[in-house]
Amino acid sequence: MSFWQTILAVVLAVLSIMAIGLCMHAVVFNARLDVALVASVILLASAQLIFVFSRAGNKRDARLSIKDLMQANDSLSQEQAVLRRRVDRMSDTLASGHNATAERLDAQVRALEHSVSALTRQEVPAPPQLTDRTEPVLDASSPPRELDLFLEPVVLLAENRTAHYRASLAIRNYGDERIPVTKVAREAERAGYLSELDLTIFERVLPVIRRLQKKRRDVAVFCPVSASSFADNGFVQSLLALLSSNRDVASALVIEITQTALSQLSDEGQEGLACLAQLGATFSLSNLRLDIPDMMTLSELGFAFICVDVRLLVAMKNEGQIEPGSFLQQAARSKLSIIAADVAKQSEYAWIEDTVQLAYGSYFSPPRLVRHDITVEDQPAKVA
Repeated sequence: MSFWQTILAVVLAVLSIMAIGLCMHAVVFNARLDVALVASVILLASAQLIFVFSRAGNKRDARLSIKDLMQANDSLSQEQAVLRRRVDRMSDTLASGHNATAERLDAQVRALEHSVSALTRQEVPAPPQLTDRTEPVLDASSPPRELDLFLEPVVLLAENRTAHYRASLAIRNYGDERIPVTKVAREAERAGYLSELDLTIFERVLPVIRRLQKKRRDVAVFCPVSASSFADNGFVQSLLALLSSNRDVASALVIEITQTALSQLSDEGQEGLACLAQLGATFSLSNLRLDIPDMMTLSELGFAFICVDVRLLVAMKNEGQIEPGSFLQQAARSKLSIIAADVAKQSEYAWIEDTVQLAYGSYFSPPRLVRHDITVEDQPAKVA
């Protein structure tokens, strides 16, 4: 309500009160009632006129307010249209910028693909690591010429140090990729030169043993030999000749043979084992099965170690298929050392650390490449 509207309302109220007061005065004091009524009518008429004028002013103000609101609404509509046009222009700008950015990214991706393609066409030397590839890589007409010797540590668990080593050969193919001989043993056996590969291990290992013994005399190197090689009389005679000419290190050689190969040995093969034992070589039985041979007999044949897959040792403790206590006690009485083979996980190590003394596997260290210059006697052997 405006200021003038307030004043008119006050005047209207005063006139109405005066009219009522005149009428009451005439009645109370016995004055002339007709004069009082006339005066009251005049006052009420004046009040009514003021009220009418006030209503007219309010309607005019209302019309003016409505007009102002309509004008404001029109202004808002115009501003909204302007804002809509601006938003449309901004959307168009962002869309064009996004397309340009996408085009730049596509161009960068194409450039990277081109660079990668160029790099893949370049020859990059492969690191000296063994691969698990199992495809045939040997030429059946002749044995491979590129052979590398690898040594894997056999760890003494109580002291957490390397006690011995386990030797293996790898074939280097045309892509400079190294593939373990064990992966292609069947093909080499069919081709007729698996025994030649087995003999190569001993030829490569003897100089290594000689150098390792300069640091520690009790070190030994395990060399796996296939059953077909022991059945080959030429292999046995060549190995006997090799050890005869290297008697100083023959006692550090541990010839590893699987339980299956031992059970399939011919009479000539058993005689070959006896001759090798007379030269000082010892033996290790690997790939042990549940049908364990008599340990005392093994000891008499010259065996000093038994390699047991770590999973079999875990099964022995979990399932009770073989009582681990009696198994270990029999081995101790026969002076046979148990080696946990192929330990790959912490959980496996936790199972066997208080059961056996020796272990090997990727958990401790992968096989490491031995440099070719170990054949030079005046240079120390180096393991990569």
